[in-house]
Amino acid sequence: MEKVYEVRAYRWAGGQYEMTEPHIVPGKSREEARNRLAAHMGEGWKASEAFEAAFGGNLQLEQRLEIFEKLGYRIVRAERQAE
Repeated sequence: MEKVYEVRAYRWAGGQYEMTEPHIVPGKSREEARNRLAAHMGEGWKASEAFEAAFGGNLQLEQRLEIFEKLGYRIVRAERQAE
């Protein structure tokens, strides 16, 4: 089962490190989440330590779905059939 992690990406550029804001990244493990973010950011970027995202009960379902859509996941919504 996938969990959601908070991960930052960083790289050495122009004599200093650049670091991104935290990204919310799904993964089956911390390592998988780190690898996904590094691949997403492209060449030269590395991922920092992954921490389990703490948004748990703070975000509504629609907000969580928006996060996953921004990460490139296609959200399929099933419509309820009238009984």
